[in-house]
Amino acid sequence: WSNAPEGRYIALAWMSNWQYANNVPTMQFRSSNSIPRDLSLYTQGKEIYLASTPSPEMISLRKEKKEVNAFKVEDTYNLDSLLNKNTGAFELNIDLKNISAEVLGFKLFNSKGEYVDFCLNEIEKKFTMDRTKSGITSFSKEFPAITSAPIEKSGNFSLRIFVDKASIECFGNGGKFAMTNLVFPNEPYNRISFYTKGGTYNVSSFTIYDLNVNNK
Repeated sequence: WSNAPEGRYIALAWMSNWQYANNVPTMQFRSSNSIPRDLSLYTQGKEIYLASTPSPEMISLRKEKKEVNAFKVEDTYNLDSLLNKNTGAFELNIDLKNISAEVLGFKLFNSKGEYVDFCLNEIEKKFTMDRTKSGITSFSKEFPAITSAPIEKSGNFSLRIFVDKASIECFGNGGKFAMTNLVFPNEPYNRISFYTKGGTYNVSSFTIYDLNVNNK
């Protein structure tokens, strides 16, 4: 929408692709739309890029808030429970400050061992999401994939991650990189494990919000 209020540009994306859209293991629908995103332009060097950030109205969905004290990741650091009553829809706000790590990573997983691996690689300058072990994947040979996006080597990363029953949407550094993936876990992800390669980093801020959405 280019005629949105206050001169905003708002987009909704179809959250799928034709490689497997007709085969996803869902009933009554074949993938949903993404959350609304506000689009803007920013300049980096001599180039102009598109930024995509969650529309501010998404804040109204927040319910229960849980904050975790800052901690240092030297090898691995585990949080065994994100929310007490996790129905599958929540938002993560994570701020990372690199000290000496080449790779800053974390895995969102459940008690069945299903997980999604998020990786910020400072050496290769890319962000990846690995859903090959995310849950139900056998419906399509193309679905178990690792997706990637370019990032700048900055040392500081701010992430907003929206998790729903069948999707994860991640926005980094004010929307300078964004990624959406379908996932089909057999139960909600409710644990997280941070890991590092080649050094250490700090998780300077970690906040979890339960989201007030229809989870029937």
